[in-house]
Amino acid sequence: MFSIPKLGSPRWALIVWSLVLGLLGWGFALFGVFALWQHERDPVYNVFMLGVGLLLILTSAIMMHSGLTESESPQSLFISGVTAFEPGTRQKNKIERELADKYFEETCQNANKLTPEEQRELDNIKRSALNVLTHHEVVQLLSAKDNGAIVLANSLLQPVAFAMRPTTKSKYIKGVVLEVLTWSTAIIGGALIIIFSPVFLLLYIWGNFKTLLHHVLRWSRRARQYRIRPHNVFLRDNRTPILYLRSFLDESNENAESFLPTTSEEKLVSSYNRSGPVIALGKPGEELPLLGASRIYFDNSTWQAAVLYLLSVSQLVIIQAGIAPGLLWELSVIRRKLAPEKLVISFTGWQDLDEWTRHLHYLRFKKYAEELLEHQLPPNINNTSHLTFDADWEVKPQSDFSYSLPSVRARRRKIFRFVGAVSTVAVGLIAVSFWPAFQRNLLDLTAWTTYREDSRQWNKYSPDSALMTVYLPASPTPVQAIDGYRLFDSAKKDLRASMCWFSQTSGPVNAQDLKELAVVFHIRADNEVSDFTYTSHEINQKQLALDGKYTKDGKQYQIRCQSWTNNPDAWFVCVSYSPGNNDADAAAKRILRSVTTGVSD
Repeated sequence: MFSIPKLGSPRWALIVWSLVLGLLGWGFALFGVFALWQHERDPVYNVFMLGVGLLLILTSAIMMHSGLTESESPQSLFISGVTAFEPGTRQKNKIERELADKYFEETCQNANKLTPEEQRELDNIKRSALNVLTHHEVVQLLSAKDNGAIVLANSLLQPVAFAMRPTTKSKYIKGVVLEVLTWSTAIIGGALIIIFSPVFLLLYIWGNFKTLLHHVLRWSRRARQYRIRPHNVFLRDNRTPILYLRSFLDESNENAESFLPTTSEEKLVSSYNRSGPVIALGKPGEELPLLGASRIYFDNSTWQAAVLYLLSVSQLVIIQAGIAPGLLWELSVIRRKLAPEKLVISFTGWQDLDEWTRHLHYLRFKKYAEELLEHQLPPNINNTSHLTFDADWEVKPQSDFSYSLPSVRARRRKIFRFVGAVSTVAVGLIAVSFWPAFQRNLLDLTAWTTYREDSRQWNKYSPDSALMTVYLPASPTPVQAIDGYRLFDSAKKDLRASMCWFSQTSGPVNAQDLKELAVVFHIRADNEVSDFTYTSHEINQKQLALDGKYTKDGKQYQIRCQSWTNNPDAWFVCVSYSPGNNDADAAAKRILRSVTTGVSD
């Protein structure tokens, strides 16, 4: 559902950034197309600019779609129309608190009692659980469906091999493409946030990063759904499986809207995968399998037989608490078919609910579970994450740190946010301080500024009033005159050439004069140059050449210079480049050989 977000909201920021990206993308794309049409610059460079533009436009479209799409908030699993008040929340006055407490108490009392309709439904479930197929009938029914097309590593699971749904190549490729586009978007969007956000608003930058990263992670999850191959687990893993049972309603209401959109099922599966592959029945008709347990798909005629068979071959059965009829039937069958030590009742699917709402859910589940398990459950679960059972079906509540009370987790999140904000500011200040050095090193590392030979870029130039001609890979431009001398510069990445003509010389230029000319007219930073070493040789009485190297701003350069003297006129050309760049060295020699002046050889 599309909607215009409020001013200043994260979705609003996402739309603003999408417009900025879109404008930049169209600019890059049009520049690339125009340059290709006019045959300007390097074709590879033009294609690169066009590709960057198209990627920015695609990124802008994705961000605009995400910004206009209204996120669905987590919904209550079973209770509608109940307003839950977080313990400790400040109410307007004492009367409102008393009314809230009274309303909650009445709701709990109603939730803890079975109505006649619920009792009849529960009786039907019990009768159905008593009249299930025998193990022999289950094996016969499932084996008749198996055509032997898929051979599993664990022979115990072979009767359900027909329910495996392999991932097609087209879906896998689609997932790879979507993943690449998603993280390309993240890199470009993150770089643009750094470039265009005001440096002093570091928290605003972090907010934009969180918004972008949240949507990137959601798109990445979608890509992973295309790429996962659940049947590969069964082709390679011969360990005894772990069965995970839950209501399909829980899947649709799972909260994946958090900053790191990981579902409770994924967390649970990551813990139990160390003991064996976790499998679950997939929802009929779903286009893509959900992340978490490996899905196998049955129709209405075989799903109950599949559950009965998987119960018999699984080392452990984890059931997510709920009151869906199918889930209650599975719980009733478990009571009759499964050893109690193999059952785990999990409450991790409720971890994002506040204490009151979660307690109401538990009371609704408890009244059904006690009837089906024929044993009393704890009066409340507080920070209990799951229940296990001993040989006599005695309940043993379990808990862990990650499943503490929501209010405790909320306080922890506040601390983490504060630490994250302080860390972001600190990292931002450090980044601003070291950015110039980092940028220089990054350019050197990526060779972005390294000259590469391209003969198509060379042209013959006659700098105005210089009375000379020279071949250069980039056109010369006049720079501010120094002491009345006419000076021209030509730069192509790390290759830079300077040329000058002047008159009223007293005689031929010597080596020291040529070195000083290089410093004054070419380097232009007398106080910042160190380790200037050179050798010179005389070409003839009127021409002098110099080869050397120097250090400026902590970086080394090679330098080649040459002078021509014809009293009272003199010409000077100097070329510098990064050491070890063979293309630039050859270009420097070519530039100096191409110079023609009023001096005869």
